[in-house]
Amino acid sequence: MSDYSMVRDKSGNVNGLWLRDPEAAQNRDLLSFLLIDESLPDELIAAVLAGSYRVVPNTFDNAGGCFVIFGSAPAPGEKTAPAPRQKMPKRSVEATQKMPKRSVEATQKKWWQFWK
Repeated sequence: MSDYSMVRDKSGNVNGLWLRDPEAAQNRDLLSFLLIDESLPDELIAAVLAGSYRVVPNTFDNAGGCFVIFGSAPAPGEKTAPAPRQKMPKRSVEATQKMPKRSVEATQKKWWQFWK
């Protein structure tokens, strides 16, 4: 696949990728291969494999495709990057596995006996 390009900031750090095919942005294996091919840090590759990136349609020019942006940097053509997502609080295993207690009578009735 030769239809990709690195997106760099003013200091030369990689902020993301431009891909001609927007569907390729959903293929984490392909994205990680491209990052490995460019000899980028392992932390960035691990973040891509975990799905920690945003896909932004290309409105910067008429080349089409999309940008795959790592971190909170704005994509080319974006005025500002969206606010980072807040992590949801983790629930304990016990809270999700506890079943409500039922009375013995209710569990021993047949379904048609509830209509009485």
